[in-house]
Amino acid sequence: METVSSYKTIYVDDYDKHGHRYSKSISIPYTEQRYHPAGYYYTARVDLEINVNDLRNNKLIYSIRDTRARGGETDTAGMLKQICEDFADDITRNG
Repeated sequence: METVSSYKTIYVDDYDKHGHRYSKSISIPYTEQRYHPAGYYYTARVDLEINVNDLRNNKLIYSIRDTRARGGETDTAGMLKQICEDFADDITRNG
């Protein structure tokens, strides 16, 4: 639940003592309660770089960088696991 304060403006035409028409505005403050449905919104961002080195000669033999972002009502807890599985598949195919 959220309390929101705002103003409602009403415009009124009126006449001065010489008979000339003019407009004036009246601002009326009001407060209302806004209800939001219960739920969760997940936001996650991962930027991971994986380097594979040959320890015998300290030479880089494989490098990959994976950047992902997710948001919504779906849990983002499995993002790192998915990145690691994709890395294993990629290094198996291309390594």
